[in-house]
This record gives sequence, C-alpha cells and structure tokens, in this order.
Amino acid sequence: MKRILSFIILACVTVSCLSGCSFVLPGLETLENEAENKEIIEAKWFVKDEDIEVEGFKAVNDSKLLQYSMINGKEKELYDVINEAILSGTNRLDVEGKGYSVETVEKVFSLVKADHPEYFYVTDDFEYKYYVGETDVTIILIKFTDGKVVDAFDEDGNIVRCADRELIAERVSDFRKKVTEILEKLPDDGSQLELEKSIHDYLVDNIEYYSGTINFDAVPLPDYMNVYGGLNEGIGICQTYTKLMQYLCILTGINASQVSGYSHEGEAHMWNVVEIEGQWYQLDVTWDDPVLAEDVGEDYRCYDYFNLTDHEILADHTIDDDYNYIPACKSTECRPENYFYVKFMGYNAEPVNLELMADSIEQGDEDYVYIYMGASEVNGDYLSKYFFNYDSPFNEYIDKKNYSFELGDRYFYSDKYCFIPVER
Repeated sequence: MKRILSFIILACVTVSCLSGCSFVLPGLETLENEAENKEIIEAKWFVKDEDIEVEGFKAVNDSKLLQYSMINGKEKELYDVINEAILSGTNRLDVEGKGYSVETVEKVFSLVKADHPEYFYVTDDFEYKYYVGETDVTIILIKFTDGKVVDAFDEDGNIVRCADRELIAERVSDFRKKVTEILEKLPDDGSQLELEKSIHDYLVDNIEYYSGTINFDAVPLPDYMNVYGGLNEGIGICQTYTKLMQYLCILTGINASQVSGYSHEGEAHMWNVVEIEGQWYQLDVTWDDPVLAEDVGEDYRCYDYFNLTDHEILADHTIDDDYNYIPACKSTECRPENYFYVKFMGYNAEPVNLELMADSIEQGDEDYVYIYMGASEVNGDYLSKYFFNYDSPFNEYIDKKNYSFELGDRYFYSDKYCFIPVER
C-alpha cells in the first residue's frame, strides 16, 4: 500500500486587536513600521516539491493516535481546530464563545504536540488571552519557528515578529526527504516487532547523543532538541530519540507516544510507549544507545530498554506526565531474540532482575554483562556481592540453571556503565 506524505502549506495570517490578559514572550524586537508588518503578514510561501510516496506502509490513522483517542468530544473539537491551524500555518485562533477553559487549552495544545512530533516548527509554548474576571479563552496564539526566529505578539495579540515561512518550508521539505529515505530502507514485509527493532537500530546507529550543556531557556530551542536536528544533523537528546521513534513508528503503522519523567538521578527524561501486535510496551531508545561505552565497539547494540513492562521500566525511571495518557504495559511477548536485561542501580538497591538478566544473556548469546551503576565511579563491593563472588546471587543462579557461560574475572567502566565480559 502507498503512504502519501503531503507537504504542508505554510502561511502567516493577519491578526486583529483584542484587549485582555496575555502571556507575551519578552525580549524580541518589534517590526519597525506598519508597512513592514503588513508585508510579512500578507506574504505566503508554499512547499514546491511533489508529494512523497512510500510503498508498503500505511500510517496510523490520526483518529487512532493515542492522546487524541483518549480525550472527550469537546477536547477533540479543540484538538482538531489547533491541528488544522498548525497545518495551514495559522498564528491566531479566535475561540471566543467556544467555552474552552484555560486548563482545557493548555492540556489539548500539549496533546497535539505529543501526538505530532513532526511539528518541530511549532514551539511547545504558546499564548492565549481571556477577559479579566472570566475563565474561558478568547484567543490562542501559536508560535512558529524557522530555527532562528520565533513568532512574537504584542499585548493585543498582533504579530510583531514573524519567523521566515519560506525557511520553515525548506526545513520541512528536507526533513521529509530524510524520513522517506529511512522508510525506503525498512522491511515493509516485516512484522511490527521487526519494524520497531529496525527503527530502534537506525536511531541508535545514526544519532549521536548531545552531551553538552543544554539551555532549555533558549529562544528558539536548538535543533538537537527536535526531530529535524536528529535526522538532518545526526545529533540529539532523549526527546529527539523519543520523538523520532514515535514518528517513524506511526508512519509504519505502529502506534506510539511519549512519556515524560525522570531518571533515578533526578534528571529530566523522555521515552516511548509503543503498541506491538495489540500490546503496549515501554521503550527507551536513548538508554539503549551505548554512546558512552566506546570500549565495546561501534557495532555493539543492546536492548536493555526494549519493550519492557511498567514494572521493569520503573526500576530506574519515574513517570511524571501532566497530560499524556500512559497505557498499562504488562506483556513480555514481543521482544528481540537477543535482548538482555542488565541495568541496575548499583549503590542503594538490590538488583531485582538478576535471573531475567541471566536468562536473556544465555538466550541471546551476549558477550557482556552490561550494568548501569548510576554513578561516575565503580562500586567494587557491589560488584563482588552480586556478581563476582563464588556464592553471589548471579553465579548461584547460572550454576543452578547449568548455563553455558560464566563471568570473566575483570570489568571495565565508562562513565556510569560497567561491563563484565562473559566467557563461554
């Protein structure tokens, strides 16, 4: 079957004045005069390229996207209005008299962005207005960005700075071409599990994790924080991996969404939930990328966080999501044949999945025990107690099962990750 990815028509539209409360982005230059303002507002640009056609894939229908499918009729109505505005490049939505509360607007805008990671040219923050003493929103102001400039509005809702729509169109075109190249390389006759694994492996192999200082207050946010930077520049952070995994899955017919939360070190983090053969799973592509494990070789892959249950992911993840619906993940059926579990908190917690780790190393013929220690230096006492000692829980279990491997007598360390070679 054909999947047609239609290009977006982007246009900046005229806005009118309205008094009321407003949340205005500070520090942006205003247009110098009315003529300049009028010229920018009335300009329209279109993506000139033809539609992209990809054989073999049918994307998840928009009505089936996870967040949209879980909201009520009033919220879906607003979702559709916001989504259509983004697709048509509309800055300003007049919603006076529609009965949309501030809470509803904030929730629904967030869910639109959560279902559509491809909207990298729309900022996560937006503005809205309501009359003093009332609770319903009258105007929603959407901010587009070309990667250098973000739309800005004055206190009356008039646009005073406009991102370059032509540049946005070029970036969208470049991104979609890259997406098409990836889809054409995927096994279109494979199972959902095989497709998911292929996308997972592509991202692990082709994205370099950005390990520099992240400025979450930058305007606009840098490209390594969105899907464009991930594919077109090959660099990203956790939300980059997450959104790309979600988008590529959706295009191949696999429903997927985002989960926000924290690592056990308290660092903000994002990962996925994916629906494979009717069952939902937790998936963290970022933590499957052995970016810091240079000693194991460039071709090394692991699936420590591939299709986990809620219980397994919560061993070292904390979910903290204001709006996104997170389905229950209980199944263990859909996993790669060579997956293995080896990530632990290595200081303050007893390992809870030693047996599962050993089972999957035996099953997957892996060459390493791969341990997430959660600190920047190794804890030798911990390794001795649970792994190296003759009567350690790990060794007792593999002896009991008469497995074909044993641990080597050494380990090496890279940042927060410890590797113990396996001998067979």
